[in-house]
Amino acid sequence: MTKANTPSPLTIKHVQGASVLVIDAIKGITNLVENMHRNIASVSAIVGRTPQGRTKGITGLVYRSVRGVTGVVGWSIDKGLSAVAHPKMAKVVDPVLEPVLRRLAKQLDQRKASGYRETVLAAINGVLGDRLCATGNPLAISMALRQGGQRFIPGQTLPSGEKPKSKLLVMVHGLCMNDLQWMRKGHDHGALLAQSLGYSVVYLHYNTGRAVNDNGQDFAQVLEALVSHWPEKLECLTIVGHSMGGLITRSAAHHALELGLSWPAHLQQLICLGTPHTGSPLERAGRGVDFLLGISPYTAPLAKLGLVRSQGIQDLRHGKILDEVEGARWPQHVKMYVVAATKSAYSSPSSGKPAARMSGDGLVPVDSALGIG
Repeated sequence: MTKANTPSPLTIKHVQGASVLVIDAIKGITNLVENMHRNIASVSAIVGRTPQGRTKGITGLVYRSVRGVTGVVGWSIDKGLSAVAHPKMAKVVDPVLEPVLRRLAKQLDQRKASGYRETVLAAINGVLGDRLCATGNPLAISMALRQGGQRFIPGQTLPSGEKPKSKLLVMVHGLCMNDLQWMRKGHDHGALLAQSLGYSVVYLHYNTGRAVNDNGQDFAQVLEALVSHWPEKLECLTIVGHSMGGLITRSAAHHALELGLSWPAHLQQLICLGTPHTGSPLERAGRGVDFLLGISPYTAPLAKLGLVRSQGIQDLRHGKILDEVEGARWPQHVKMYVVAATKSAYSSPSSGKPAARMSGDGLVPVDSALGIG
């Protein structure tokens, strides 16, 4: 159904984005260590209020120096890479750094595209995607429709070169993943479904670290453009959402109904694979750990590490699909199918056994995937 996976190659902008993350990480770790140093030196109570402010004297000077040097190095790398990409900026490059950066740029231009790189990029977006967007980091993934890893705009010829059919299937991946991961050991789930049932298939690629509500709003508009510009008369639209993909689709449907968009009228069914409709215990447990770390001045700085996780991950705590707590709408004519998996024996909720609440695929309990409660 699709061409071989051909993800875009690594570019200078990706290296710039990665360097920003590294510099921010070094600064963050420096702040964390300084905060722990300050709290220990102040001989705080085991449980209680955390001291405020930074360290002073020689100790404070050391930490300020580390942050200052880190900032200068980060600025030099960023400007150097920009100059390599834009020769007119060459005058800002350090003479020692310039030849190194130019060799790096040459290697990047020759480096082949890597599916592994797409996987790493998707994982980074899952954990830090909201921050990447807020800071304009080039590593941030922008939402797009793709086939075989190739982006296309609705109305254009499909990357596969196939003639569009009257039935359309949209595959929506889950947290920290990308559209290429529907392919596993040579088996493309979307392509097989499309071939077996007579569909054309397209894949959504998006930043899973953003809030589910924000991605839902954007997905609603992407689907509207796709359906409006589909060259064939559309008889059926089906969406398959894996994990977070199911939440994104439910959010998109709500926003589409609120805005009066046309695509929900074509939607016939949504299939949710392991979607945490009522939340994920792992995220709730992570929130609990953050609270416990925060009650002691000696561990409070470590709680900031847990808070690094993106809003997208935090939304999985209770299966949140909107900014509002309640009021989600769903097109009544659309059938929703929910699929759950379990790695251990499953007991029905009526049994009262703990296994009924905890069994699942390792991330999402069966009850949550089935929407029970």
